[in-house]
Amino acid sequence: MKHPSISFLLSVCAVYSTYLSFARVKMSNVERDLLSRVLHFMFVSFVSDMNAKYVFALILALQVSTSLCEIRDPSQELVDKYNEMKNTFKQRLINAYNKAKGVVETQVDGTEGGAAAKARVEELKNSEEFKALLEVLNNMYTEVSPSVDKARTAVLGAYEEHARPHIGEYLNNFIDVAKAYLDKVMPAQ
Repeated sequence: MKHPSISFLLSVCAVYSTYLSFARVKMSNVERDLLSRVLHFMFVSFVSDMNAKYVFALILALQVSTSLCEIRDPSQELVDKYNEMKNTFKQRLINAYNKAKGVVETQVDGTEGGAAAKARVEELKNSEEFKALLEVLNNMYTEVSPSVDKARTAVLGAYEEHARPHIGEYLNNFIDVAKAYLDKVMPAQ
């Protein structure tokens, strides 16, 4: 009996994973039925020549691939909590930046180096290269943000499903302690 090669098994797994991806896409029943029949024919015609351990390994690999594809969306409570912490942290950074900027400005006002630095910053702000760089960065942010949001949603969903039941309480306690410390060192208001 000839055993199938690993590349064949991987290709069957890839085809089946593609089928599962297409199953989530809106397809007509005729298209879905045709795709299902073709994949079923490929699978059955080649599995009949396989050893039982190869069949078991293939089924296990397919189950793992399907379980990895199904990530639930996080609950609204978790999303709200995440967004609240993210906005608070951004506010902390903005306040720290404004304080540092105020301190630096008071130190350099009235000095020759400070005047030269201010002139250089103004020159840089008005240069075409700097404006072009800002435009490119803004466009990159606009293009990347949907992907980042999808990834963030997937990570939050995976965290809620797999990790939160085990470490959620400890992480919440750590966040509360970190908030208390940050309120002293870098307040949000």
